[in-house]
Amino acid sequence: MNDVVRTDHPLLNDEQFGMVEKLQDELLETAHKAQGFRTPTEMRFSVLNDHRFTTYAAKYWQSVREQNVHYGQLVQLSHAYRRNEVLMLRIKERLNIPDITEIDRMETQIDLDEAEFNRHLQQIEAKHRVDEITEWSTIKQECINNPEDEKFDTENVNTHQAENYLRNLQHRASALTPGSSQPEVLNVLGPLNTLRRILGLKPEPAHVDVPWINGPTTQVKTEYAKP
Repeated sequence: MNDVVRTDHPLLNDEQFGMVEKLQDELLETAHKAQGFRTPTEMRFSVLNDHRFTTYAAKYWQSVREQNVHYGQLVQLSHAYRRNEVLMLRIKERLNIPDITEIDRMETQIDLDEAEFNRHLQQIEAKHRVDEITEWSTIKQECINNPEDEKFDTENVNTHQAENYLRNLQHRASALTPGSSQPEVLNVLGPLNTLRRILGLKPEPAHVDVPWINGPTTQVKTEYAKP
């Protein structure tokens, strides 16, 4: 902390620096235990919620996507980390130049402090990325070994999609109300019957999926129209 905060031209005055210095151990602990990405709980209830991902197959394939994103980000982070390591070597070389001016020395030291802090942040992010990748692996196995013994294709993402989207749209249809806008209704009913056709099922009239379209709405309007 001293190298970053306490310099020749400090950001903090003596009192402020003293307050931060007393908290140094706590701040280091906070930096290491602060939440980076999503917790295992958030992965399961927020990302893989039952409304959007209605089958274990859907949850599995979303876990594949999430894990792949974090792995890709980890690889890119490793490149940035290595580049930062080279940068620090170059900065240290500049500091060792015999005739470096005082101003150049000060500026170069700032560059080094910044690069060292970036290294610290990259190491923390890498840990969080690994935690996320590992947890998604656990979730994938949970989906495969699910308690309902649901069997699904783990090689072709397309196999499960029609069924999952059908259930998803059925959930959305059940949430529609007489106050829903026409585009909201059409954005559910159109894809819903399209998926039924893809799955070889019989398309349903609108009032089957949304009962209030025929009957209840008209009756309510008639009742209000009575003198």
